[in-house]
Amino acid sequence: MPSAYQGHGPTDDVAVIGAGMVGLSTAWFLQEIDAGVTVYERDHVGAGASWGNAGWLTPALTAPLPEPSVLRYGLRAVLSPRAPVYPPPRADSDLARFLAGYVRRCAGRQWRRGMATYVPVNARALDAFDALAAGNVTARTQPTGAFLACFGRERDARRLVAELGQLAVAGQQLDYVPISGRRARAMERALTDRVAAAVEIRGQRFRHPPEFVRSLAEAVRSRGCRSDRPPPEGARALRCRWARRRAQWRRPSPRWRVRHPAIA
Repeated sequence: MPSAYQGHGPTDDVAVIGAGMVGLSTAWFLQEIDAGVTVYERDHVGAGASWGNAGWLTPALTAPLPEPSVLRYGLRAVLSPRAPVYPPPRADSDLARFLAGYVRRCAGRQWRRGMATYVPVNARALDAFDALAAGNVTARTQPTGAFLACFGRERDARRLVAELGQLAVAGQQLDYVPISGRRARAMERALTDRVAAAVEIRGQRFRHPPEFVRSLAEAVRSRGCRSDRPPPEGARALRCRWARRRAQWRRPSPRWRVRHPAIA
């Protein structure tokens, strides 16, 4: 059932679109500064990727996706229908524009510029979960001990080590060590002898996605929230126009106006 959760404060004019992990976290931290927030959700809490993702919290591995080595893999994917990112061969102007822009950003200079933005955010990522835990979010994150990236070929493990080295040069906080396949299998009994090499990455965490999203929703509600209406019928966040600092979601009639939107 479509639902919304509204918190009341001195500036009750923030609309968060989406009641997933990002949207609810945004609402929670806005409530920390006494902002009034309405979280709009067309389905239910955590209805999308927040409910079904793997739950890993790995800021050490967070980096811009466009980077030079991706082009080699991308070319193979375009030519192979079995690849996970295979685009179907059809005339699609939107897809062509997207791919052209993506290729332009797969340059070392663009990647370094992106990392300069990511590094300070990644450094604070786990602290943000600690802030949620110190507040009223009852679900907790769990230390992983060791995050294992396993490979069937040693050269593939060396590539990851090289990429992690580039992240470290860019300022990323990393604690990792390459290990043998035998060592990886001793650490994780579920692995088979097909694992030839691995990289052990330390200092990351794990959370249970459904439990965490439910807990976060309850925390947002408990700060004076009430059930409210979903986004107006026909309103879409696909095209957003700005008029006098207010966002206007285009719909048949009338328009839905929000002073401070956050699309999550």
